Amino acid sequence: MPYGQEPTDHAERSQLAAKLRQKREDAQLTAEELAGRIGITADDVEAIERGDKPASRQVVYGWLNACGMLGPERRAIMDLADKPAAR
Repeated sequence: MPYGQEPTDHAERSQLAAKLRQKREDAQLTAEELAGRIGITADDVEAIERGDKPASRQVVYGWLNACGMLGPERRAIMDLADKPAAR
């Protein structure tokens, strides 16, 4: 674990990563298709989904838009993205 990173940091990032991956799969988008829609690389999509790379609020917002996410579940995911540990 990197210096200064609390155990909850990884847990929260992993939770956000799992939700983002599920939303992409629910939308039936490949990593490449999603990446093209939100202006990042497919490698970035995969790293975010593994929890290896933090996702900025802007990326999460675009991700959810590309997946057609609306309503309270979207807000809950954005709340996760707003936590400093998830970034």
